[in-house]
Amino acid sequence: MLGLRRSDIDTLRGTVSVARQVQEIAGQRVLVDAAKTDAGRRVVALPASVMSELVEHMSRYSQPGQSGAVFTNPEGGPVRRASLYAAFQEACAKVGAPPGLHIHDLRHHAATVMARMPGITTKELMSRIGHKSPRAALIYQHATQERDKAIADFLDAQLAGVDRRQDAAVIDMPRRQSTN
Repeated sequence: MLGLRRSDIDTLRGTVSVARQVQEIAGQRVLVDAAKTDAGRRVVALPASVMSELVEHMSRYSQPGQSGAVFTNPEGGPVRRASLYAAFQEACAKVGAPPGLHIHDLRHHAATVMARMPGITTKELMSRIGHKSPRAALIYQHATQERDKAIADFLDAQLAGVDRRQDAAVIDMPRRQSTN
């Protein structure tokens, strides 16, 4: 977020290019560098509603020009990590979000929701969130009671579609003697 520039936003295609990262060195300086890995450098399609909000944000708050920062501080300069964190905590308090919620938790939640999408592959999830290993992407594929129930319902639907003969023979299986 901190390294995002206007040139990274393609409003016609509805995409954002993730190309760089911003690191602060113990309050001394800010380093802007390429994303850490090839997987981290990617183009991500945004939902139309999110792109619309981003375009509105850019028209009001972003720096001008193609190299202008998308997210800025109240004075119009690039936003720093500490001020972004403080603004996020203030917003969380206003909406009654759980205490201790972090910006990265939103990324985790979004990835978990994506992992629930029927048919999504681990490779697609990896590409979208910028992970280079399946192990990292699998973190987001939580097993939940809700998802387990959906799987059972899916299996029911599959079984209901099977044409079963009503006159099929039933064969009793011999029981093994217990050795206990």
